[in-house]
Amino acid sequence: MSNVDLRRILMAMLPSDAVMEQAAHALRIQKHLKAIADKLWAINAVIMDAELRAVNEPGGVVATWLADFSATLLDVEDLLTEITDRQSAPTSTRVAFCLSIVCKLLKVECRLKKLLRRGSTVLNLQREMMDSMDPCREEYYDIMRHEEGGGGER
Repeated sequence: MSNVDLRRILMAMLPSDAVMEQAAHALRIQKHLKAIADKLWAINAVIMDAELRAVNEPGGVVATWLADFSATLLDVEDLLTEITDRQSAPTSTRVAFCLSIVCKLLKVECRLKKLLRRGSTVLNLQREMMDSMDPCREEYYDIMRHEEGGGGER
């Protein structure tokens, strides 16, 4: 998995109409998806440093961290696909499916949290601040406007 895969999940899969429809109406898991998205954006902020360091130290601890992250990202992708595929499933199994999805979301969220902690404390990965934010969010534009306008001073 690469930075491109992470961006595709963050920018296309997570906010897709199919995922949002299922999250909001059928499964009521918006809070869990937001927590996962926030953690993925936080990892996005350090991924470039991790990839550069892994090139310089192949087989090192950062390369292992990247491999663990790639496996987790695959699980996120599979989970989002499972959520979107749910649209065609019968409603009679909704409760069992919802419980299954929530359990999987919590496990993935926990793994992402551990990866973030390990990346920041043990590996001391450097953050790119603007990469930790969704560029579609208003806060991103506020910061960019502030930067371009010289700090708001006129």
